Amino acid sequence: MSRLKRYSRFLLLPALLTLPLALLISSFLTFREFDEMKELYLRDRAAAVAARLETLTSEELQGDVVESLSAEEPSLVAVATDSAGGNLLTDPSAGAIRAGRELFSAGKIEVNGETLYRVYLPFHSGPELRVARIDLDAGAADYLLVHARHNLVIVALSGLALILFSGYLVWSMRRTARFERRQAELEHLARLGKLSAVLAHEIRNPLGTIKGFAQLAGEKASPEVSSLLEPAVAEVGRLENLVNRLLEYGRPREPSFRLVEWEEIASGLAVQVGAASPDGSIRFVQSGGLWQLRTDPDLLRQVLLNLVRNAAEALSGCGGGQIAVAAGRDEKGRFVIKIEDDGPGLPDSVRERLFEPFVTTKSTGTGLGLAIARKAVDSLGGRLELRDVKPHGTQAVLTFPNMDPKPSITEHAATWKQSS
Repeated sequence: MSRLKRYSRFLLLPALLTLPLALLISSFLTFREFDEMKELYLRDRAAAVAARLETLTSEELQGDVVESLSAEEPSLVAVATDSAGGNLLTDPSAGAIRAGRELFSAGKIEVNGETLYRVYLPFHSGPELRVARIDLDAGAADYLLVHARHNLVIVALSGLALILFSGYLVWSMRRTARFERRQAELEHLARLGKLSAVLAHEIRNPLGTIKGFAQLAGEKASPEVSSLLEPAVAEVGRLENLVNRLLEYGRPREPSFRLVEWEEIASGLAVQVGAASPDGSIRFVQSGGLWQLRTDPDLLRQVLLNLVRNAAEALSGCGGGQIAVAAGRDEKGRFVIKIEDDGPGLPDSVRERLFEPFVTTKSTGTGLGLAIARKAVDSLGGRLELRDVKPHGTQAVLTFPNMDPKPSITEHAATWKQSS
């Protein structure tokens, strides 16, 4: 059923465009036919003038022919005649008709800014074959088609409007489909969070009991038995950490906002890097001003420690590097925190799914750290993004529009421009 639905989306746009495209093509072809009809009409009127010339005498042909024929043919502008062997009409078209190479010649010309329809054709004046050049007003046939042209314009505009409406309809349907998919994903994540919280709550108490008895047994047992129990205690500790992460994800803590100094929040970041790199292979650099913020310091500190820990673990796997933390106010007045490392960067395979629960690049990770961090940042009214750094590395950018950052010591805090 899903495959049929997917195919129907691909066929929807061609199906919707068939009618308006047919209307536009039909209008275009009809416009071309109108021009042909106008030319046929003008050619027919020229033939009627030629037929009328055959009824005139030689003396009348030498007079004002236009005046005598204008009552019968209002579109007549000029008439010139010549004998078959004459040379009054020096146009190449007249010469071709005299020589018998053409039966007639017709086309539009511009004379003094006026568009005329000029026709060369032979006619008989008594026993003599003569050539006439007849000029007609090229717009004489417009009155025949004016209403039809108006209708065609309406049809063409209707077709164009249908095309635009069809495009908007398809775009709206696809956007709705994306929104529905996103809503389904959010509902799935919400159910997963509730399930995680319930399971974690049910598992935590038995784990505590198991850990306590294992530790007690290790203390009272012989050294040989105690060494066997140490891995069990360590594994229980690892499970406790997973359970706590599940509880954090399933039941995030509500933030408690208060005024706090940025230095108070950032003070423990260097310690976290030192704990992850006892040999000093990871360098830590912190920059920014002295700021006073309105936020939940414990929740924000938890997010920053999580991101710094991720950066330190990425650098530990490649022999070390540098972690840089910068904080300050951008040109829009938002407080921005950047945590950047020069590690291997983000794998393409998981780049778009890093904030989903249980998605991780580490062999021993839970895949909940970034999901918990994004939830916490959202609850603080901010936005968390992960970006690539050239030539390699990762940058976590936290943007908080509503923290209302103020310099705590004016002379040491300057506005910080957010880099692209």
